[in-house]
Amino acid sequence: MPAMSPKFIEQTRPDAAVLLELWLDHSSEDERAPIGIRGEPAYRYFWRTWMRFLETRRNGAFSQALPWHEVTQGDVLAFLANGPRGRQIDTDPKAITKRRYWRLLERIYAFALENRWIDQNVVSQLAYRDVPPPEDPRGLIMSPGIWRAATDLLGHNVDERPLAIRNHAICRTLFELALMPMELRELTLESLVRRQPSDGSQSLYAVQVDGPGVGQLRKMTLSNELRHDIQAWLDVRHLVAKSSEQRALFCARTNKTELITATQLINIVTEFLKRASEVSGYPLPARLGPQIVRNTRLVMWLNEGVPPSQVAVWAGLKDARGLYHLRQHINPSINLLGIVRE
Repeated sequence: MPAMSPKFIEQTRPDAAVLLELWLDHSSEDERAPIGIRGEPAYRYFWRTWMRFLETRRNGAFSQALPWHEVTQGDVLAFLANGPRGRQIDTDPKAITKRRYWRLLERIYAFALENRWIDQNVVSQLAYRDVPPPEDPRGLIMSPGIWRAATDLLGHNVDERPLAIRNHAICRTLFELALMPMELRELTLESLVRRQPSDGSQSLYAVQVDGPGVGQLRKMTLSNELRHDIQAWLDVRHLVAKSSEQRALFCARTNKTELITATQLINIVTEFLKRASEVSGYPLPARLGPQIVRNTRLVMWLNEGVPPSQVAVWAGLKDARGLYHLRQHINPSINLLGIVRE
């Protein structure tokens, strides 16, 4: 590779905002691991957090902003220790958050190095002990105690405020149907399936899930309790929806779009689990949010004897191999991979 003068590199180097757009375009075309349009909001959020950290020179530790291409390993370490705050106020960065920020920075700076806008990738040069550990590929689940406490809480009378009724219905939907977080957020009024008894009345019967992936198109039958909670929400939904044209089932009042955001969903489930923990005295699970609820329900179905192939259908997965990350929590006799055992 021919050497390039520092002056030429400086003239062609994009600013931070343009760099992100260039990297997003480049990554979306990567045949091996395209980021997909749904990943963009999180990447933009992470990058803005990094930029704010640099603009305040380590959150105010220095007086001048730091250009993205002049960072040192020390800057990266300081950011990982103090910069990537949780999205809730006054929360410390967890190991999983640090790992995701580090991985994003490593990829973007590798892209910049490949285009010769920098002469080294200081993010990838961190000592092994300083790199946040990777996520445990095995799925986490809730303990039986906190699961029982949460489901007991679902049976109690709910706050009569509209948003509390909505949040209650959201949590029961997750606990009973184990939908993917994005699937739940994208449910619409048209997703509700009704049946007409002989008396001519209509009642909720199921939800139709229309995801883009193989296996995500499916109909999930509602329990009596879930039908009741969704209907209770529908009775007050007009007090939250901005207009009659807003079709999201679990719509938001303050969000610019009609969907609740991923962060709002995480907060709703987290607050619910915290209440269950406070009421019962059981400790909180290692991970909070909708994914651990989904994982737990899937494991319970498997351990209750539901065939893996059927659980995969309910989970919206292509096949039972998509459940393999939960193997440590299921009965060893359950065969997830379809391997014939002697």
